[in-house]
Amino acid sequence: MDESPRHQISANLAFTLIKSASVLVSIRLADAVLTAQVMGLILLLRRQGALWSNLVQLGLSQSLQKFYVADERQAERLELWGVMVRWVAVASTVFVTLCLLIDDSLANLLFGRPEKSLAWGFGIYVAGIALGFMATSSWQAEFRFVRANLIDWMNGSLLFIVCLIWAGHLPGTSIVFILSGLTLAASLLAIWSFASMTNGRNALFANRWRLERSITRYGYTRALTAFADLATMVLGPWLLRGQSEQAGYLIVALIVVRVAQSLVLPVARVLALRANSYRYNQHREEQLILKFAGIVFVVSWLFVALYFGAGDIALAWWLPNSSAHILSIVDKLVLFLPAIGVFYALRNHIEIRYTFPFNLVFLVCAIATLLISSRLLGPVTLTSITNAMSHMFFAYYFYSAAVVVVLARRKPG
Repeated sequence: MDESPRHQISANLAFTLIKSASVLVSIRLADAVLTAQVMGLILLLRRQGALWSNLVQLGLSQSLQKFYVADERQAERLELWGVMVRWVAVASTVFVTLCLLIDDSLANLLFGRPEKSLAWGFGIYVAGIALGFMATSSWQAEFRFVRANLIDWMNGSLLFIVCLIWAGHLPGTSIVFILSGLTLAASLLAIWSFASMTNGRNALFANRWRLERSITRYGYTRALTAFADLATMVLGPWLLRGQSEQAGYLIVALIVVRVAQSLVLPVARVLALRANSYRYNQHREEQLILKFAGIVFVVSWLFVALYFGAGDIALAWWLPNSSAHILSIVDKLVLFLPAIGVFYALRNHIEIRYTFPFNLVFLVCAIATLLISSRLLGPVTLTSITNAMSHMFFAYYFYSAAVVVVLARRKPG
């Protein structure tokens, strides 16, 4: 394993390009083979799955990155890993059971469609994503970023593309079941692969269940942070769940605006893990994080300028059936791209470095801003939700700027 930051970041950036291109292909393919209603349903389900799986995984994928990475003892690290995986497996089983018990009510609440089979498929999908988070974090904690990215790529868009090619002609619920089954199988296989390659099979099936209170406290707050983070992406489309086409347009527009997140996070994760690891110099790594945040801010403005220069042409080529609807949304939100980029450049470091959940507090305030704004702006329409999200993104500017100032004034030691 090459431990240089250049090698680790290069591996993540290479996969970022692959995953970003894969997302574009998946949305383009969905636009071509699915009706607007089915595309809206599937995209909403994928967003809801990512949202609720962050609660189901109990924040233990984040705890793994903090406590596993910081421990020099291999046996203790693997034992901790085994306990965490077992807890996520139990939580996933409980969630699937819950979906079976309140199926039609849950489907109506989340998707505006009281279909039992939709809730069952959703439960399996959430379990697969939650276990996938654990598999990805496991390899990241070992600084094996190629394997981690492969898992993230499969669950993020590759399996979705496979489903669209293989089963795009089927009803929406059938696509949901196929996607859910493939996701769960891929995640279980990835966890077993990690156990095999790290001699962790015994740890995976050990009888220990107890976790230190510091780990559980950290995990719960980070689970809520991840949930709140994704809620800023899901809440707007969820408010439009009775209008599947409009919800789908908003989701695609947010994918465009959140391009900074997908490009920045792979590098930010590497830098945050290095700054927390016993293997590296903490102060030097923190300085790299600040420099990276500055680069992200400048490059994000270049993306904004590029969008206003050629964004309409690019969107028309990418999504010929939906570009007119999506363009009007992106026009209002793209100016917030630099703030979003800086937030994600710093988020992982803040999560791992500090015990107090600073990001959670901010994200709760951002969600409150979105909800209050949507209420004040009248009936729930695509226009009102887009304007409300503009208010929420404005908060990113203030938080990102404040965090940069605080970190810049920190002294070494």
